[in-house]
Amino acid sequence: MYTKLFCKTLALMLSVLMLCALSPAAAAAEGTDRVIHVSPAGSDTDGSGTEEAPFATIEKALTMVEPGVTVCVHEGTYGPFALTGEHSGTPEAPVTVAAAEGEAVVIDATDAPAGISMTDVDNITLEGFEVFGSVLGIDYESTTDRGELPLENVTIRGNRVHDIVGEHGICVYAHNYQAPMTNLVMEDNEVFNCRCYWSESTVFNGNIDGFTIRNNVIHDNNNIGIDMIGFEGTAALPEGEEDPYQVDFVRNGQCYGNVVYNISAFNNEAYWTSREDDEEWYDEYASYSGDDPSLAEEGFYDRCADGIYVDGGQDIQIYENFVFNCDIGIEIATEHAEADDPRFEVSGMDVHDNVIAGCTGWAGICFGGYDSDLGFTHDCSFHHNTLVDNGVAFAAQRSWGNTLENNLISGDAGFEVNALNDDEDYLNDNTFGANCWIGTDNEWMQDMADQSQAKAQLTEGEAPDPAQAYASAVEGMGSSFTPAQEYVDLYQALLDAQENELPAALAALEAIRDTGIEAADLADSENNVLVWLTAALADQGIENVKLEMMPAPVGDPDGLILCGKGGEELASVLALDGTVNEQAVQALEEDATACISVCVRLQYAENTWCNARVSSIPVHFTKP
Repeated sequence: MYTKLFCKTLALMLSVLMLCALSPAAAAAEGTDRVIHVSPAGSDTDGSGTEEAPFATIEKALTMVEPGVTVCVHEGTYGPFALTGEHSGTPEAPVTVAAAEGEAVVIDATDAPAGISMTDVDNITLEGFEVFGSVLGIDYESTTDRGELPLENVTIRGNRVHDIVGEHGICVYAHNYQAPMTNLVMEDNEVFNCRCYWSESTVFNGNIDGFTIRNNVIHDNNNIGIDMIGFEGTAALPEGEEDPYQVDFVRNGQCYGNVVYNISAFNNEAYWTSREDDEEWYDEYASYSGDDPSLAEEGFYDRCADGIYVDGGQDIQIYENFVFNCDIGIEIATEHAEADDPRFEVSGMDVHDNVIAGCTGWAGICFGGYDSDLGFTHDCSFHHNTLVDNGVAFAAQRSWGNTLENNLISGDAGFEVNALNDDEDYLNDNTFGANCWIGTDNEWMQDMADQSQAKAQLTEGEAPDPAQAYASAVEGMGSSFTPAQEYVDLYQALLDAQENELPAALAALEAIRDTGIEAADLADSENNVLVWLTAALADQGIENVKLEMMPAPVGDPDGLILCGKGGEELASVLALDGTVNEQAVQALEEDATACISVCVRLQYAENTWCNARVSSIPVHFTKP
């Protein structure tokens, strides 16, 4: 992991007044390492930006930025801020905007469009901020105003982005078709507890040529963890060009060392399919997903959120990632029709030495255009991956010429072809080399250890320690990368919680459902539905749970379905925080019995929940 920038003035630094007098070009020539300090205890009118006399706001410090400058932000809470091209550094004298080492710097962006936005800026590092509450957490974009000059050398490092409601935690949109972003790095960030709707937890999109995504921890979000996108028109050439998509895709990158978990579209209203609106698709889904927690009588949530997704990207290496408890582990595909443009395809992907576990929405790894008329995946390699307890190990969609070899698979169905891929020209003409299947049950830790030991004895190799169950003892098979023990333990805790504690919580809620809850005051925010249920569970010895209202799949996304007698739906009368408003009170005065949908999440680590193993429970309560 990279350490945060240690913000301090240098002993031999020139005086602040002298440095302020330097132009950007002169500062770069002088090799200036000037530091501008910001603190809530500072002053924008009387401060000078020194550590002893800091400015009070980040915005004030940014007015003093020139190449070679570091803006050092000290502990406290600040509002959103924006960086533009005038804040750029140079390759020789980059700019840094960073939290002071070891200090908690929070960007409270509640209800703002973005917490930190960057436009047409380069040669800069953004580091160490905690951002929450906005529609976009950290937003970096290029525009055609940049002209033919590439944006280069931008690093987004060590930030914590959480509780974003609406779109992305971290997003990069390269709109400039005249010149790419290059040498773009996203590393050591944590993005969690985001409600992304149609958007992704983190995304690179458009004209990006040369990038690195590494050592990030992405978890507990309701859509794709890491996405690398092409062909969405983000950097399409002007109308009339013969090949408008020639640079409109992410390419020539690396995605490695990331931990991605608890990524699911379950409870994401953007992925709700009503049985009434599409009964045929509901019946087909139900036929093979009868035990899926997303399946309900009135419809289902399509569990298609990937841990890591390439949608139209090209020539990318994806390796040494640990992906677990996602709908789909890693997907290589494109969502666009080849008939619209022959460029709509994916090639040159090298997916290797990843560990993928417990991805039960569909598959550990899948690839190809997901329908018969969509783009396809070809000439990609999937090798030396370890896949454990996924729905299926590999799922092939519309594709040809891909190679699957030296993968180690335990506890999964091996290979499945998407039935929607019926184009005879693309009947999954892929090559299977030597792959190794071991075990069939879901006790993956002991199973992998036992089976690997047996294989090791057969091959006269050395048996692994059970704690290193992911390490393959079959020579040449599976990932040479073993996840950090803390995340192996985290996954095991998840399995234990799902097997033992979560069923007990669900059973307790079912008992509550059958008996009802006596409500003291429906309008009292301190005595709301979630408070009642939590207390009722605690009375039964179940305390390690978090209850959330399940958003209405129709109507106001911030509201909740309240069902009265006879199943009549009154949408958006309960808030997602569980408080009951006056409309709900009036409804219950007319009908003393109602039901709500509740999402049960079991906490098994800090900021980490069983949010892909939850059930919708109708809970009846009665008015006294």
